[in-house]
Amino acid sequence: MNNEVTESTTGQTRLHAKIEAIPNKMGFKIGEVAKYVGVKQYVLRYWETEFEALHPRKSHNGQRFYTRKDIEMALTIRKLLHEDRFSIEGARAVLKKMKSQKISKPAPEPMKITAETTQAQVIENHQPAAEVVLNKAVPLPTADQVQKAVKQRERELHQYWSSSIEYLLEEIRQSKKRLVRI
Repeated sequence: MNNEVTESTTGQTRLHAKIEAIPNKMGFKIGEVAKYVGVKQYVLRYWETEFEALHPRKSHNGQRFYTRKDIEMALTIRKLLHEDRFSIEGARAVLKKMKSQKISKPAPEPMKITAETTQAQVIENHQPAAEVVLNKAVPLPTADQVQKAVKQRERELHQYWSSSIEYLLEEIRQSKKRLVRI
């Protein structure tokens, strides 16, 4: 029994680490997501039909466009099916229960940020999506950890905006090509 608890904890730790390592991009194509999640593309398409929580947007030409939230859901589904050995229906029930627990909890009062609010207070009141999925509590960070987290967040935002601009430029190029063909 103790071994099962340890395996479950390490599985959640691996899932948490994998979710934290998702690149900050505006969107992901199905091939990128399949490689990241560790399944074939057709498996992701199948999961879309079986799990209502996994629903990537589609572009005008039908190409799937996954968000970070979609990747988190795909990783959670993979963990439930492959590591926890749930059936499709069992995994669906777990996801439904997770969703109902999230909905049934009253939303926390939004933090009022003033000029006196410190970065540590903001980070303390922030709960990343990965923690909601894993239902884990995080210990309070030290001042060094807060500074490191702020610098990391700055790099992530820079990467996010850079990739967003690259994505938009590529969309413009593709639109120009389509217009030239017309």
